Amino acid sequence: MRITTLKKNETDIRLLVQRLYPNLEVGMRTKAEKAMVKANPHLKKAGAFRSGIIVSIPAIQGITVKPAAKSDDPVEEVQDLLLGAVKEFNEKTERSMSQALEDIERQMEVLDNEEVAPVIKKQEKTRAIAEQLTESLVRRKEVVKEEQEAQNELFQKIYKDLKAMPEW
Repeated sequence: MRITTLKKNETDIRLLVQRLYPNLEVGMRTKAEKAMVKANPHLKKAGAFRSGIIVSIPAIQGITVKPAAKSDDPVEEVQDLLLGAVKEFNEKTERSMSQALEDIERQMEVLDNEEVAPVIKKQEKTRAIAEQLTESLVRRKEVVKEEQEAQNELFQKIYKDLKAMPEW
């Protein structure tokens, strides 16, 4: 079932139905109004028509909701916000991992620098440390790439799950 929120100018069921189901003939409008009240009994109370109040949009045989009414659905708005937040977090994670890979590459370049490499090779202790550092950087690079792949798989699953949510 879809939902929407009441607008400032909607002061009675007739105006709400007009927005959601425009251009109905009298008989169909009456049917829509009755269905709307049945789906939203709280609208019978005095003062129920206030801007921002959430109402259910009933499925009515033979009557379709105006397509623009879909954009007024707070559930869809929340789903869109959630999808946007996940996308933003995914992009931030991707940037962070890409930056980590770039940092590793720069560190490896320093060890291979034409001025630094000869100095490292001259001393046995320095050479041993440089070899350990290189091995460590290579392992770290592999780990980051594995993490990157796992993150990509995870976010693809999250996107799939979010899009599979009802009313998506």
